[in-house]
Amino acid sequence: MANKATALCLAWIGIAMVLVLSGIKDTKAQVLEGQAADQAVEGAVQNMESVSTLVAGFEMLTGGKAKTGYIFIDRQIRAIRMQFSPPEQHLLLVNGPLTQFFGDDGTELRTATSATPLIFLADPRRAIRDKVEILQVSKKAKDLTIAVAERGNVKAGQVILSFKDGESWRLTNWAMRDGKGNFSMIRLKDVRTNLKIDPALFVAPE
Repeated sequence: MANKATALCLAWIGIAMVLVLSGIKDTKAQVLEGQAADQAVEGAVQNMESVSTLVAGFEMLTGGKAKTGYIFIDRQIRAIRMQFSPPEQHLLLVNGPLTQFFGDDGTELRTATSATPLIFLADPRRAIRDKVEILQVSKKAKDLTIAVAERGNVKAGQVILSFKDGESWRLTNWAMRDGKGNFSMIRLKDVRTNLKIDPALFVAPE
């Protein structure tokens, strides 16, 4: 059980997740460059910054299996909670610079938030400025994808963020592949924004 929980945790908080374009690139998408790419990234960042809180269900696809749960994001305090539904009641907490994983078997792991894709959700502008490198920006109809890598450590993993264009870009899902080739995708559903979230949700269990 410990190995299983650790593998799940590393799929989430593994150091330096990056995009490997082969295998998940849409060949029909238009690759944006220069000013067009910069404008698309800025639009996505501005939209994320306009959301003070987010509550949604999620489906995590990994290893041919689907896991579900709920995600809570409070960008004002840079906090994130991901709780997995039974039978695997894992918990992932982000509180500013610290990310913690609590497995349902008692496993506990921690790492720096800046070393995970979650930094982009908690603090997108700082992530773009200081922590990640933009590898590729592409657009297909109303779908935008932004591939990022932890700056200076491109070979360790991968992450691609997917946005949908409505009145403005909004995050719909993201995919990750760590340095060992483990792949997972998170799809958001029933997204609600700018609700009041109880700060107690982000307190680590004793």
